[in-house]
Amino acid sequence: MFGQRRVQADVRVGHLLDQLGIRYQIDEDGDYRVVFELSNGRSQQAFIDSQTQHLGSYEIRDVWSIGYIADGYLDQEIANYLLIENATKKIGAWELRPLADNKYIAVFCTKVAADCEPEALYTSIRIVLEVADELEKILEAGDRL
Repeated sequence: MFGQRRVQADVRVGHLLDQLGIRYQIDEDGDYRVVFELSNGRSQQAFIDSQTQHLGSYEIRDVWSIGYIADGYLDQEIANYLLIENATKKIGAWELRPLADNKYIAVFCTKVAADCEPEALYTSIRIVLEVADELEKILEAGDRL
C-alpha cells in the first residue's frame, strides 16, 4: 500500500535477546516486544526500539514499558508523583507519550547503547518492567500486562 511500509527490525536487538534466551515478537514498527512473568505473580511487557538516536558519537536506543494509560493528559497528582519518582531512579525516567484519540501512556524508559552487552540490555529490561508494573499496581489495582 502506498505511504505505508513496515519498518525493518534492528537485528542487533534480536541477537542480544537470543543470547539471553528471551522470547520476543517484532511489532509493525520493527520494535521488539518481550513479556516477563514477575516474581509477584504478575506479568509485564517491555519494548526495545529498533530505531536509534545519536548523541555525539554514541548510538542509543530506548527500552520502555507502559505503567499507565490515561484519557487526556495526566492529572496533576499523577504527574507530580511521576516527577518525584524520577528523582529516586538511578537510571531511566518516566515519559508521557501520545496515542490516538487523546490517550496518553506513561512509560518508564531507559536509554542503552545500541551495541550494548547482553547483560546491559537485560538489566534495562528488568528495570523498566519492575518500575512500570509497580505504577500499574498503584494506579490501576490490576494486571493489564
